[in-house]
Amino acid sequence: MASATRVSGATTGQFDQVTAVSQTMINDQLQTLMDNVTDLKIFDVEPTTWDKSTLTMEEALLKPCSVVIPVEQNDFSTVEFYINFESGTMKYDVKADTRRKVPAVHEEYPLAGWVVCFNVKMGLANVDPEELPRIKEQINVAGDYSIQRLFFDFTTADIANFLESKSKFFTSTGPIAYKDLPKSLQPAFSLVLNKWVEVLQDQIIDICYHGTAPDKSSIVNPIAPSFPPEDVLFQTYPFKHPSGAAISEADKSRNALLYLETCIKPVPTDTLLKWTGNFITNGDDGKANVNGSMFISRKLFFERFLLPLLKEFNLRTQITPTSAENWIDGLMFKFRWGFMSGWDPAHTSVSDSYYNWTPDLANRKFTWSKIKADAKDDAGSTGFMRSRLNIKGDTTNELSWEAGGHELTLKVKSHYRQETWNEQIGITNDTHVDVKIGFTMLLVFQSISKGVLQINTYYPLANGQNKYNTKFSDGVWTTGDTSASSIWDKKPADKQQDIKSRWIASMGGDTWFTQRMKNVLSEHRFVFPGNGTFSFGDPMFNNNGDLIVSLAYDGLTKPPLTSNTGAAPNVPTATKPEEIRDGASIRKS
Repeated sequence: MASATRVSGATTGQFDQVTAVSQTMINDQLQTLMDNVTDLKIFDVEPTTWDKSTLTMEEALLKPCSVVIPVEQNDFSTVEFYINFESGTMKYDVKADTRRKVPAVHEEYPLAGWVVCFNVKMGLANVDPEELPRIKEQINVAGDYSIQRLFFDFTTADIANFLESKSKFFTSTGPIAYKDLPKSLQPAFSLVLNKWVEVLQDQIIDICYHGTAPDKSSIVNPIAPSFPPEDVLFQTYPFKHPSGAAISEADKSRNALLYLETCIKPVPTDTLLKWTGNFITNGDDGKANVNGSMFISRKLFFERFLLPLLKEFNLRTQITPTSAENWIDGLMFKFRWGFMSGWDPAHTSVSDSYYNWTPDLANRKFTWSKIKADAKDDAGSTGFMRSRLNIKGDTTNELSWEAGGHELTLKVKSHYRQETWNEQIGITNDTHVDVKIGFTMLLVFQSISKGVLQINTYYPLANGQNKYNTKFSDGVWTTGDTSASSIWDKKPADKQQDIKSRWIASMGGDTWFTQRMKNVLSEHRFVFPGNGTFSFGDPMFNNNGDLIVSLAYDGLTKPPLTSNTGAAPNVPTATKPEEIRDGASIRKS
């Protein structure tokens, strides 16, 4: 079932991966950080002296710090960082200087409600040296997208030029402008802030961390794909109402920081991702409250990861006529024919581009379609006797998605057609055989465990069954070849059922498809980067075919799950389709 959750016009543009963390999500993480790091919650700074003045912070406590993402400006790498005071007192003392006729001063300022805002830049940094050897060992394991982290670089904090217009100060009688505070207090206050920011500089506040793979080797096969980045960029990104409505203060919490990666050459010519839609949704138009998202581009997920794995199913399902012979023996029409499936002598390897899927993006699907024909036309003729035999086999496979859907639909359709025609003394006979074999399989994106996408297979019911469906067209067999290599002497229903049975047998029998798909999906896992920093949930697709997951910082509230996720469709397992074993053989009548 499709869901309205998070489906918007947002796309990855020229980038292969976009990680979007909203202002709200970052602020939630800052609150967790301050709950866990006592030094950040207690504004514990030694008395600071400047000239003759001294500032003392007594019992100063902080509310959680917060950030604002200023998308209105052209600096796409800077955020506004807010220090929010909860309680305490700042004492301002000036020693008397009789020579300079400076009287002693003692003033106290209640800190409750004080807010100091300054600019901080985002930065990229390598992981800690102690972590690097372990990550290098994992570099060939799925999940190692990067060994860099995107973080707030507090060494760039411009305390001396903090943003007065966005800061708040109070005296015991009410608000006061910073410029109206004592002149000798101001430089001392800047020194106090600098001392506290030095504590922040020791805390790497990760926005995105893309360094480690899942910690259990049992859940990721060593040959699972890994897509290390060719290029890494970051930027701020605005929330906009699709209707063009004005942005409220509450809307601004949906502004985001983007971490952009290119995993496939060439690297983008654009250095910024232009606005195409919102990566963050907060309840608009029935959408779920999602404060963080990761978008994996259609090109990366489908074309680089999944479709190459499913080329094997194109090879196994195609039907290829191998021979068609008709001749006249005395007064009898003779026919001999053959076909094979699951194998093509001209294209024996699944790596052959012959089996590549073709995008049909307007209809949100990929297709593979081939027609094989082998015909003998008027091969036999004695003047008053003529015959013709045409054989055609075609296979059309589809892999489709729905916007907001949690699954992919794989449809396999193979079609065998055989037409015979003969004429004797002006009397003609036509015979047709029409056999179709196909099934539908759902690849359901159930959950994400330690960054690993869990995909299960199910089979929807259609008219109470989902076995290979066979449809025969009407036709009358008017002649036959009783040789041992022919089945033309059989009744039409038996003959066509025999074709079906031989066909399925040549593809491998009754258990290949289900087991092979399970093997493919377990041997080749898709791993989302950022495990350990993020928890993931609610995988789905958008119109563009990008794979989207919800993000939450690990340890905080987990991403929301829709009713589709984590629950298998109500489909009995007894409806599994026929399957095909490895290998195939030519089946001739």
